[in-house]
Amino acid sequence: AGSLSVKWATKWDRTNSANNCSFGVRIDPSGVATFFYPSVAYTPTSASASIGIAGICAGDFTSVSVTSATTALSDSVTEYSSIATRPNNVNYIFTPYNPYDNCSGTYAAKFLGTLNSTCTLSGNYSNVHATTSGSSMACAADVKDVWFSVFKPAGVTNVRVTTAPGTCQPLAGTTVEVRASCAGPSLGCSTTGSTYPTFGEVDVARPCAAETLYVRVTGDADAIGKFRICVKDNGGGTSGGATCSTPTYICALPYSQTGLSTAGSGNEYDSTNTVCHSLY
Repeated sequence: AGSLSVKWATKWDRTNSANNCSFGVRIDPSGVATFFYPSVAYTPTSASASIGIAGICAGDFTSVSVTSATTALSDSVTEYSSIATRPNNVNYIFTPYNPYDNCSGTYAAKFLGTLNSTCTLSGNYSNVHATTSGSSMACAADVKDVWFSVFKPAGVTNVRVTTAPGTCQPLAGTTVEVRASCAGPSLGCSTTGSTYPTFGEVDVARPCAAETLYVRVTGDADAIGKFRICVKDNGGGTSGGATCSTPTYICALPYSQTGLSTAGSGNEYDSTNTVCHSLY
C-alpha cells in the first residue's frame, strides 16, 4: 500500500479571518508520520496549541515544541500545550521505533534497577516496532524481542522473572528468556507462569557474585501488545538444587537453610555415568 496524505486549510484563530494556515499529514506504510505547515509563520493570540502524536493508552504520546527553524524540544512525559509560535515551513516527522529494541547500543535494554525479594509488576511495556536480535527464543520460535536489565546483588542465588498482561492493549501471552550477557547463552526460558498461565515466568540459579542480568521478552506468535514485568530474589527457589545445572549456591559459612526438599528431583547418576560404571 502507498502513503496516505491528507491536507486541508484551516484557521488557528476563528475570530481573525487573516490568520490562515495550511496543514497536512502524511502517513507512510512503515508508520512514519509527517506533519507539515507550508504556509506563513503564525503566532496565535494565546499560547494554547499542541503538536504531537498519541495512542489510546495513558502515556502513549510524544509532544513537540519547535523553538526555532532548526531547534525543537520533544517530550513523552509532559505535553507541550502552550506553543506560542509555529515557524514557517517546518515539518514534524515522527519515526516509530521501540525504545528497548536492543540489548545494548541504540535503543538499549530498559534498566529495572536492583532486584529485591518483592515482585512489583511495573510498566505497561510494549513490543510494538520490536525487531529480531538475530535468533529465536530458546523455548519458542518468536523473534521480535524487547530487552530489560536488572542488577543482582551479591548473595542472591535464585532469580525469578515474571511477566503479566499489560494494563492497556495487553498481549495474550509472552515468552521470557534470561541471559548473563547480551550475547551469552540462555540461562532459562519459559512460555508459561503460575499466576498468568500464558505469560512467561522463569527461575534461574546464579552464583553468589553480583552481576547484571538481561531479560528478553517476546509476544506469543510475535503478536504485538503490552505487558508488565518484575524481577525478584526468589530465595532458595523452586529450581535450586533440583539438578546439577541449577544448584543451590552457598555464599557464606556457616550456612543454614530450612524447608529444603528432594521432591521433584531426579536421579542424576546411575551405572552408565558414574566413574566406576558399577551398579553398586
